[in-house]
Amino acid sequence: MFLHLDLDCFFVSAHRTVDKSLEKIPVAVGGRSNLNIFSSKKEIRKISDNAGAFVSTILTNEGEKSFKEYFVDENGKIRGIITTSSYEARAFGVKTAMSVNEALRLCPNLKMIPPNYPLYHELSKKLYALLKKEIPLVEQFSIDEFFGDVSGYIKDEDVEEFAFKLKRKIQKELDLPISIGIAPSKYLQNL
Repeated sequence: MFLHLDLDCFFVSAHRTVDKSLEKIPVAVGGRSNLNIFSSKKEIRKISDNAGAFVSTILTNEGEKSFKEYFVDENGKIRGIITTSSYEARAFGVKTAMSVNEALRLCPNLKMIPPNYPLYHELSKKLYALLKKEIPLVEQFSIDEFFGDVSGYIKDEDVEEFAFKLKRKIQKELDLPISIGIAPSKYLQNL
């Protein structure tokens, strides 16, 4: 049997691990073109490690900026797109790839957060390490998705219980909500 593990609203969930005031409210992480890499202004920036996450290395300091510093341009216009949103924000119609302006019109109380790639990579690595201890064969598919092969390790009739136990362990140790699917193969085909 195979497990498909997908962190729920990962970027928002990552911020919630370090800021509990973000829980149970509409929250979204948004992004802008990283034009500040060409700036001559002195800033402290971090390089995100991309090991196993299938994303390019990103030079960033956005996670330390306020809404106004990050999302409002020099002309006072709100810029950016939604990268991910919490389930509370989704209830208002806030979706990935939507402009921040449109998201704020749909949900005026939306808490917008700049991305924090070093945090995302750190949590992704921690989850991968935890999964490697629990599952004999783990494949990282993206920064927030993994496959686990438990064939011959967990009896088919015990896989559901194992998945629930693993879900609780991830929540307890990493403070991250995760969805786990179970299937007899890694990819299912719709015939």
